[in-house]
Amino acid sequence: PSSISAISGTADDDYSGVNRVYVSVQIAPPTGNFWSGSGFGATTQYFNICSGSTSWSYAGMSGWTDSEEYRVAIRVVDNSGNWSDVHSIKTFTYDTGNPASAITLPVNNSFYNSTGINLISGTSYDSLSGVSSVKVAILNRSINKWFDGANFVGDSRQFFNVTSGTSPWYFNINTSKLVSGDEYLVQSYALDNAEPPNSSLGESNFAVGVNSNVFTYDMARPTTTIIQPAGNAFINASLASITGTAEDETSGLSKVEISISEDGGLWWDGFGFNSAVEMFHNASTGTLPGYWSYSGASFQHGYAY
Repeated sequence: PSSISAISGTADDDYSGVNRVYVSVQIAPPTGNFWSGSGFGATTQYFNICSGSTSWSYAGMSGWTDSEEYRVAIRVVDNSGNWSDVHSIKTFTYDTGNPASAITLPVNNSFYNSTGINLISGTSYDSLSGVSSVKVAILNRSINKWFDGANFVGDSRQFFNVTSGTSPWYFNINTSKLVSGDEYLVQSYALDNAEPPNSSLGESNFAVGVNSNVFTYDMARPTTTIIQPAGNAFINASLASITGTAEDETSGLSKVEISISEDGGLWWDGFGFNSAVEMFHNASTGTLPGYWSYSGASFQHGYAY
């Protein structure tokens, strides 16, 4: 358990009826001390009087230690003065530690298209009782609306059970509900198997880059323009490099690739026009923002490219 307000149970006697119930609680069995009514100070087994008889309880205990094991034992005396043996022995571990969860996809402050973010995934961990479930919430930060299970229309945060697993865990996302260029916040938290369960739900438990990650949905294609050579131009001097510009307004440019072919003929393979299939080559970028160039291709007089 994660909290204990009282130890309780039932008792029965077939003849004279139950008179009293006594409970013994030991910390770190089998060698630990026993609860003596005010603390775990008794070095020998100590029984405390419970409230009630056939339905009984013992409240007021304090000093529970997280991750520690406890053993509870019961003795009953009936109205004839007969004592039962020590029985109904149960052992439990006190667990107040919160489980942890982490988001592996999306990576914080990244950009994704529909094939890159059709699944949200992560991990979770709990050292004692283990993780029972993981929940996920998604916010469209561009319009400040939470996912409500169908659309991004919620004014308050809603968490949903992940589609499968606990570590790793997966949450299917319908990318048709995402808007290109919008920014999204994904948050996750876990619950453990304690009774009642501990959870990492709470603003202080959401860590940016761990279980609170932001991504931008990007379905806009980058654009590129060839500056040199001009279309349908005749070049009467050596063409040292092919140049152009490229732009992407959302995620920015990753790279620029270029392919060159003889008109209706073979493709440039980096050494000559020898390839029957189209081949792309990395252009140089970074000299000026948005500009690219490619050098090294050799052209022949009278050929169209």
